[in-house]
Amino acid sequence: MNRFENPAMFWVFLQISRPGWWLPTVFLYLLPTSGRWDLLTGMDPCFFLGLIYVTFPLNFFTYGWNDFVDYDIDKNNPRKGNYLYGARATKEQLSVVPLAIILTQIPFLVLMYLCSGVTILYWFFACIAVNGAYNHPGVQLSSTPPLDLVAPLGYLLTIYLSSELNNLPMLPSVSVAYTVLLVIRTQMWTQIMDLVPDLAAGAYSQAHLSFDFAYLIESGRRTSVTVLGAKSSKLLLLALIVAEALLAVTCFNDTILSVFEILGVLMVTVEVVFQEKLSVEKMKLTGIVNNAAGFVLLVYCWLNKVFLT
Repeated sequence: MNRFENPAMFWVFLQISRPGWWLPTVFLYLLPTSGRWDLLTGMDPCFFLGLIYVTFPLNFFTYGWNDFVDYDIDKNNPRKGNYLYGARATKEQLSVVPLAIILTQIPFLVLMYLCSGVTILYWFFACIAVNGAYNHPGVQLSSTPPLDLVAPLGYLLTIYLSSELNNLPMLPSVSVAYTVLLVIRTQMWTQIMDLVPDLAAGAYSQAHLSFDFAYLIESGRRTSVTVLGAKSSKLLLLALIVAEALLAVTCFNDTILSVFEILGVLMVTVEVVFQEKLSVEKMKLTGIVNNAAGFVLLVYCWLNKVFLT
């Protein structure tokens, strides 16, 4: 049986796309459309085309490339093998991922071209360039600190996609600044969760999630977190989320958003102060709670046009 004809491959591809991480791309896509009920009730085809694209297709493109390159690291990653944090795929399964990515992108490329014209081609080229720079051996910014924290800002291309497909203005600069902090601190958090498998990919001393020693990096996978060590990385994460909260409180003048941000600061502060170990169960629980809270915040911000003010 051809591997594409194997029904089980659908579930592998779905895990690779990380449904538990679709919310960030959906969040960014919907921000420019905040309050635009006409796009929903009018069943605007271009709006829904983009909304569908930023779920499975875009995330399969992004994470599939990453998983294809990071097989040796991911095969021992304890948080993999689920729909929240991605698949623990075999080499044989990953061998068909590049072709599968291409086949899932082409229909959306054609349809979005019909919606938006040639500009959408430039958008796709930008996505390929960012993804390639982050993942492709020889460049691989994912292993080049501190650029490994900067490259994920390519996610912000999702905001531009929404503006282009729906003929809407870009977000105000303060809202873009907020999303920059959001993306960078999210990347920091995922690297902290991956600290053990990333350390195991090279010859690191005393590789575990304790926070009371410095890491000696000799070779192998380098990320900002493996270079800084867990305690310093948590402190940087706290600084980022404090900056994000200050921006939210001072610039958006919205009580609900401010409360969400302050709660986030308190949660990370607890992590830093008590220096707790991150178990797989805690990672999964954190992911579920963050998704639930993020969805509530998304609906609230969309209805109240919080990021358009």
